[in-house]
Amino acid sequence: MIEPIFDRNARYPIIVQRSMLMLPMYVVMTARIRGRLNPASLSNALEQLRERHFLLGTRVTFEPDGTAFLLREGTPAFALDEITATDEHHWERVVREHLATPFDLEQGPLARFSLIQSESFSQLIVCAHHVICDGISLGFLIRDILTICGGQDSALEGLPMPPRVTQQTTTMPLKINGLRRWLISKIRKAWDKKNIHFDREQHASMLQRYFQINDEIQLGSVELSQAETSHLVSRCRAEQVTVNSAIWAALLDAQHKTLPRRKIHATAGLARNLRPFMRPEVTDDFGFFAASMTFQLPFKPDTTFWSMARHVHQHIRRRLDAENPFQLLIMELVDPTLADSLYFQKLGFIDQRLSRKMLKLAHWHKLYYGCAITNVGRLDMPEHFGPLTLEAVHGPIVYSDVNEKTIGTATVANRLTISMTSNGHQVSTQDAAEILSRMRKNLIDNCTVKLN
Repeated sequence: MIEPIFDRNARYPIIVQRSMLMLPMYVVMTARIRGRLNPASLSNALEQLRERHFLLGTRVTFEPDGTAFLLREGTPAFALDEITATDEHHWERVVREHLATPFDLEQGPLARFSLIQSESFSQLIVCAHHVICDGISLGFLIRDILTICGGQDSALEGLPMPPRVTQQTTTMPLKINGLRRWLISKIRKAWDKKNIHFDREQHASMLQRYFQINDEIQLGSVELSQAETSHLVSRCRAEQVTVNSAIWAALLDAQHKTLPRRKIHATAGLARNLRPFMRPEVTDDFGFFAASMTFQLPFKPDTTFWSMARHVHQHIRRRLDAENPFQLLIMELVDPTLADSLYFQKLGFIDQRLSRKMLKLAHWHKLYYGCAITNVGRLDMPEHFGPLTLEAVHGPIVYSDVNEKTIGTATVANRLTISMTSNGHQVSTQDAAEILSRMRKNLIDNCTVKLN
């Protein structure tokens, strides 16, 4: 058994991730496993891992002033659905259900699990609210689950409570000038006077309306074989670009060959991993250590694939070097209930000038991103766990109504996977499938190892 090394009664403040708290910002990772994963062993592993990862078994509590904390006290056991597979795409339908099923914040827990079984394969689906974790965390959680279920639980130890993302815990503190602090202070005082809070019933009603509008969440996925993944990595090294840049180039080409030019949004979103910028550096911690960057990636039709990949690589590199990734630290100054109010404003539950302005400032009032990509890269986990073999991990899978397309990519067991969610009202099922197919073809057709 895993012995916890954290205070069970501690509370973890929700600050930098507060703007996501009221939203259905759920992140999913899935694992395809050769071999049958025993449900009883899985349930045992989940209960053990509550003692390894503080945030895994938490729920939300609100103070009278609107501040919110994650705590473990009174959190019930995890939900685990056991499902018999009917076809190879059954897992995608289950993931869509997870993306469209709200969490009860105050009851918790903020994670749930599904196990889909066939004769020879198991598909493990892990879904959690984004306020407790990032995509990399779910990858580590899958690794830990398989370690225990594969009979190697002695390799796992308890971890301390994960650090909070603050000005004091980052190597790159956010510079906030005096004028900006004064303006935020004035806004906070004005909002405080309104005494606006949102209870569980109002939250449930808001989410119900959100899912009535976003009633066509689409999910598709493709993957490269181990040999194809190796060839792609080798060619990227020869071209001196990252696999991430090649994925972006593959997407840009695919959507420009699939969608009408007038319908393509050039604004793109890129997820960033904050773990290397924390002090001390965060490694296996289960928590939220992610940020996003917005940029424009204009497509160049009259160029080769690798020229486009180099253009993307250079553009992204410049932006990464120029922008402080800890922009969310501004949330330390913002009134928490004002951060909560944005989608209540968007969906017509309130009409407040400050909420309306913040909604537009965040670009959440309309479809904004043509695509957002989260590439967690090569996750550090073995391929074999006793009698179980990990074949592929899909994710991070996230749905957002401000993204036309949201893509998650991961490389596990030397196999690259690409998963994409989209809104069926914005992108047809046929076009979504075509974009994914073209992305895969672009990466395979252009990954022949470059000869010197």
